[in-house]
Amino acid sequence: MRCAAQARGRHKEFSSRKEKNMSVKNLFQLNQLLMLLEMKDKFKKHMDDMLDVRCLMLVTMTPELQKQHEDMVAYEMIQNLKEIYE
Repeated sequence: MRCAAQARGRHKEFSSRKEKNMSVKNLFQLNQLLMLLEMKDKFKKHMDDMLDVRCLMLVTMTPELQKQHEDMVAYEMIQNLKEIYE
């Protein structure tokens, strides 16, 4: 009887440890998911800002320059304009 009581005690201890490990694992996975969502939001904002800058740059150019730069992102436009005018 004493052995059975000890076995039940160990089983409860093991189950409790297992539940704690599962909850730590779940929290870790949740934290990773939240970080990914935050990164996605930051990336989307960056892309939106980049598009805004690109459009603003194109609007301020002459039609000839617009035609040359219409397929470029803002960084590429800046690099190309530096090559042209420096």
